[in-house]
Amino acid sequence: MDLKHVVFLIFWCWCILFCIIYVIFGQVSVRKLRKNPITKNSLGLEFVSGWDILNVAFALSCPVWMSEKLNKTPLSFLYADFTVIFPYTTRFDRVLAKIIYCMTGTPILLELATLILEKITGKSRFSFSIDYEKIHDSKKIKKDQKERD
Repeated sequence: MDLKHVVFLIFWCWCILFCIIYVIFGQVSVRKLRKNPITKNSLGLEFVSGWDILNVAFALSCPVWMSEKLNKTPLSFLYADFTVIFPYTTRFDRVLAKIIYCMTGTPILLELATLILEKITGKSRFSFSIDYEKIHDSKKIKKDQKERD
């Protein structure tokens, strides 16, 4: 298998695993928080359907000092309230939240690392793939020339 195919396969496995964990967290944890009248209004603003799942996951995963700082801002209604949600979650809920938090952040960190690598080397990722194809094309050309001779 080619390197591009391996990376593509890893990416899709990552996406499928993330979707499965996201749905499990939404059905198990956030559903009971939505039904509870105490926590119902503290899940944060829902821009699109399912956004509150990410709000709850980030609220349960972020450090406490960050949650306290977010609650003091005028835009605190956008975020889930950690102090209200925490007593109504189990350890399993918090573990799933941390997994979602890490799985969301890792591709962002990989993209930043790629951008830094591009800046250091002076080549874009597109030129890396073009160089890779040129190497294979040049090998094929040399092989064809040997066959003609």
